Amino acid sequence: MYFNDKKTLIIHQGALGDLIVALSAVLRILNKEDIVLACRSHLLPLIKKLNVVHHAFSVDDIQFTSLFTKNPDAEIKKYFEKFDEIILFSNSLIFIKNLKRLSNCPVYQIPPRPEPEQRINVADFLTQNLKMIYPGISENSLCKAEKTSKEKKLFTRNILLHPGSGSKRKNWPLPNFIKIYRDLIDKGYFPEWIIGPAENYIMPELKKEGIPEKIIYDCLDLPEFINKLEISELFIGNDSGLSHLSAFIGIPVIAIFGPSDPIRWQPVGPYVKVVNPPTDCLPCFELSDNNCTGSDCLKSIAPDQVLELVCA
Repeated sequence: MYFNDKKTLIIHQGALGDLIVALSAVLRILNKEDIVLACRSHLLPLIKKLNVVHHAFSVDDIQFTSLFTKNPDAEIKKYFEKFDEIILFSNSLIFIKNLKRLSNCPVYQIPPRPEPEQRINVADFLTQNLKMIYPGISENSLCKAEKTSKEKKLFTRNILLHPGSGSKRKNWPLPNFIKIYRDLIDKGYFPEWIIGPAENYIMPELKKEGIPEKIIYDCLDLPEFINKLEISELFIGNDSGLSHLSAFIGIPVIAIFGPSDPIRWQPVGPYVKVVNPPTDCLPCFELSDNNCTGSDCLKSIAPDQVLELVCA
């Protein structure tokens, strides 16, 4: 791995949503030509498709993962010799200790998210930490992906519905998505469904409701999902990685929140609307192992609330 100019290495081992939030913060501060990203291998095709960093490589090989051990592979030094600085999004103490020992450039550690009790948007939290590394730098208003999509005018009337997320605890009841689907058809839209690899349990219910299989996209890989987004007018989903990705590239998003905190996790993008419940309790997703009995927060959101935002 060789580059003509020095670069900043960003290391992030998180899942899709966390990585997208971190990238939105990084791109407020740095230009894509300055960034080399180390991330999970299954996300590399997406990063290539997005074209928002200079280069990306996997953190999943055995040499890299040895940084979590007391005796990391000495050959790992070759990863770090061409960088001006390294920024690690991680809470791991042994990882940062090994990085500092094996690299010859400044190494900075940023927690990937604020403490659960801190009600601050995660992207803003990460940006604040990055500004301490780059004091005085002018903040970019939009990332490259957002700028590209913002110039498009989408009037396809295609709408993507994603009823899943990384946790069933965050999922709005499926019958509500089905109600929205039928109402959107009545209003002249063309809704389609996105079902992720962990959401196959949803398929039988959709088929039972008579929803045509040809408009259910099952286990799309992430570059294919981007292709679907680019010909769609709107994405409607829960607090999920796909909601964050859709907002990041500039597609209008309606994100439905229940037990997770929209103050912390509202997707970052130019056209994002959030629906959250009118409850008095604080969001409990990151503070408790379980939702309250009955998940009243999610059940209190009516389909009409979401439909109003579609037409707003």
